[in-house]
Amino acid sequence: MARLTVLDVGAAGPPHPERDAPGVTTWLAVDGTLWGHAYRAGDEQWLSLPRVGRFRFGAVNGEAVAIPDPGVDPAIVIDTYRRCVLPFALHAHGAEVLHASGVVIRGEAVALCARALTGKSTLAFALSLRGHDVWADDAVVFELDEASAVVAVSQPFYLRLRPPSRTFFGETVTGMTNGATSALPARLPLGAVILLERVEDELELRRLRPGEALGAALEHAYSYDLADPARLRQMIEAYTQLVASTPTWRLRFPSGFDQIDAVVDAVEAAFEQSSDDR
Repeated sequence: MARLTVLDVGAAGPPHPERDAPGVTTWLAVDGTLWGHAYRAGDEQWLSLPRVGRFRFGAVNGEAVAIPDPGVDPAIVIDTYRRCVLPFALHAHGAEVLHASGVVIRGEAVALCARALTGKSTLAFALSLRGHDVWADDAVVFELDEASAVVAVSQPFYLRLRPPSRTFFGETVTGMTNGATSALPARLPLGAVILLERVEDELELRRLRPGEALGAALEHAYSYDLADPARLRQMIEAYTQLVASTPTWRLRFPSGFDQIDAVVDAVEAAFEQSSDDR
């Protein structure tokens, strides 16, 4: 699901739907504004992002098609596909995807889950400065192997740091990607899931029990369409196995770049404790 064909503006395809129209799943952004819609047109699956374009990814498995909105730069369409559309497309085709950045610590993937603007990418880059490879940015794909072990599956990504983070690190991160040329394996054990949350209080790291972890992890799950009972059951079973076999932590920390080292220390500590417990 990595190939994307960008058609001309105005190419044939369903228009952007109305919010909450029948058969349409509507998503809102963090600030409550409209983010996008998911819907089906015949056998085709569509994701509609107003002011960007419409994306079809159900007609041909392994290929997606984009129809930009008028005046939208094709480069923006391609970037939006990679960051925002691909995780939903993967879920629509049976993969499970966490809204997370990821790093590799001692040969295992660690998923750093959080809401937008929490600092997932910033933390992943900070961990890379301690020698941990960046595994993913915004989307960590996982699956169960034949022995029901949880395995992270590599996907192409482009690490994006916002200007304040780039200024703080004083580093150029352009080109930090993972793809066909990466030296990392395509699949790694998922060694830990860490749920990030900004708070006003002091830093707190706590391991979650499986029952608590299931609901918390599902809050960070990409899901294209849960109207299909079989697909919903598959997803719940996968996340149940995830929290049963993969240590899941909640890491609360205060805002500020002066906290970066302490947060990185906490991630490394969570991984070490997870390893000791296995």
